[in-house]
Amino acid sequence: MEELHKKMLKRSTILLVDDNQQIMEKLKRLLSIYVCEIYEAENGQDGYDMYQQYNPSIIFTDIEMPISNGLDLVTKIREDNSDIPIVIMSAYTNESYLLKSIKLKLSEYLIKPIKHEDILKILEDSAKQLLKNTLAKQVSLNYDYIYDPQNELIKVYDKKIALTNKENLFIELLILYRGNLVTKKMCEDKMYGAFDMPASTLKNLVFRLRKKVDKLVVTVGKSGYMIE
Repeated sequence: MEELHKKMLKRSTILLVDDNQQIMEKLKRLLSIYVCEIYEAENGQDGYDMYQQYNPSIIFTDIEMPISNGLDLVTKIREDNSDIPIVIMSAYTNESYLLKSIKLKLSEYLIKPIKHEDILKILEDSAKQLLKNTLAKQVSLNYDYIYDPQNELIKVYDKKIALTNKENLFIELLILYRGNLVTKKMCEDKMYGAFDMPASTLKNLVFRLRKKVDKLVVTVGKSGYMIE
């Protein structure tokens, strides 16, 4: 798994909904390695209450549960959130379940028993989706700055600050690694690819950007940059 995806998951939470305690404990041990917190529920109703309370990043849910099943849970969640990664786990290959699940924009439909490698693949795919979601909406930053990826600009109060293409790529990279060091080498790879970049190029870009958004970009010694 790429380091960027690991960092994304470490900032993420999971809602785990299943009435089988043995399965819950097994999944918790594995998932807790990768995410910062796991919320638990034993039926669809409690699962929905916890979804509303905690706004998790990813959802894993069983289908057959008391009070309210997993498909009902996912249907309710999809009414107000079409982007959150959702994984259904089931011991059944029931055709009606499969047909209903197709309409729910699932990340995956897993058949129990669940394999370790399947979970890792799902977590990586979920991290990619979360990163995509992050850069598909406006992001609040320090000093009242707001990054608007759709229009490639930064807003502060009623002022709109246009970004060049390279400045936009640079800001996106810092947001994806927010709170962590982005090395100069990472900037080169993301922004210039295989092209050789003169040592002064990135320095000049940051200098110009700081004239637009003072204090937003933090220099970390001679190593690189970050957004806190």
